Amino acid sequence: MRRSGGGLPVFLKGYVLAGSGILIALLILYTQQVIGRMNNQVEILSGLIARFCALATFPALENPESQEVFRSIVKQVDFPIVITDAEGRPRAWRGIGISADDVGDAVIAATDPSNPTGVMAGVMDITRELDRNRSPVAMIDPTSGDLVGFVHYGEWSLIKQLRLIPIAQVGIVAVFVAIGYWTYRNIKLSEQHSIWVGMARETAHQLGTPLSSLMGWLELLRERPPDSGGSGEDIARIAAEMDRDVTRLGRVASRFGNIGSIPKLKSQDIVPVVSDAVRYVRTRLPRGGRTIEVTEKYEEVPPVNVNGELLGWAVENMLVNSVDSMDKPSGRIEVSVSRRRETETVEIWIRDNGKGMSNREVKRAFRPGYSTKKRGWGLGLTLAKRIVEEYHGGRIWIDFSKPGEGTLFRIAFPV
Repeated sequence: MRRSGGGLPVFLKGYVLAGSGILIALLILYTQQVIGRMNNQVEILSGLIARFCALATFPALENPESQEVFRSIVKQVDFPIVITDAEGRPRAWRGIGISADDVGDAVIAATDPSNPTGVMAGVMDITRELDRNRSPVAMIDPTSGDLVGFVHYGEWSLIKQLRLIPIAQVGIVAVFVAIGYWTYRNIKLSEQHSIWVGMARETAHQLGTPLSSLMGWLELLRERPPDSGGSGEDIARIAAEMDRDVTRLGRVASRFGNIGSIPKLKSQDIVPVVSDAVRYVRTRLPRGGRTIEVTEKYEEVPPVNVNGELLGWAVENMLVNSVDSMDKPSGRIEVSVSRRRETETVEIWIRDNGKGMSNREVKRAFRPGYSTKKRGWGLGLTLAKRIVEEYHGGRIWIDFSKPGEGTLFRIAFPV
């Protein structure tokens, strides 16, 4: 599974981006459909109002109530409307941005439709613009059948505002995407900083133990005079210890060499890998005022595809985490390997009776840089999670943890 920057898998990021794009497109399409339906209804309503205005302008319509309805409608309309006579001269208008208060009947009567001037020129320009988008409604005298004028109308201002909604949506989404990307980038940079710092300290820690041991053995050899006649058994013992330390250094180099690259997996029994990690940690348990007992229980399990070096490192980190969590004089760590037939997985259980974690700490336990220890750098569990899940396709999680009662870690690999 190829990943980008140690975060989400590349293909998953592509799905997230594609899904976001599809959702935005669907949202804009739905908004456009709603606006289109509203626009159709507004067009019908506008046409009816325009026809009513045409009828209401006839001298034959003298009913006071009808005239009052006409005046109320004209006052409330939210779209540009211009009423012209049969010769094309504007007689009344509203909502076009030009006041009709200062234009008298004499000025209107004197207007030449082919060559308007002043205010009338502006009204005529707007009228022609309205006609380019919508056909005017003809006013026909119902008694004589003569053409007496036209009603010219435009789009409602509400529809114009609604048309801006998709643009605003895209803008808002773009702002949130930019903020999200900036936040995500800062989080990733912070995590990467924590990882690099932790890796540097982990490297120093991993190399420090065998190097210190080698320096001690070398110092012991230097202190031994050449003619002291030391026994061959002592020399053999020192050489064996130095050989183990050199092997450990080679293992550390191999582990760090596998980080960041695709490790080679081999079908094998993981019990010896887990047992070897337990043996290494057991020799380095704290001495003095407290004791820590490590028990092992291994069942016969089928082989799984793993990288022994990396899996051993993950188990060591989890064991060290359990050791560090001990706050009792008598600590206990239980390690087991078993097969779960109902899920067809091989599982590693690591249970301790340490101080445990709260729900908040459980949620953050695998985050880079997070540690409950004063001198911890918060990388052990992060490395274990990356090794198990990213490199082996397994799963690692905290099955149980409670303050004062301890923690149970579980690792599962598919058979």
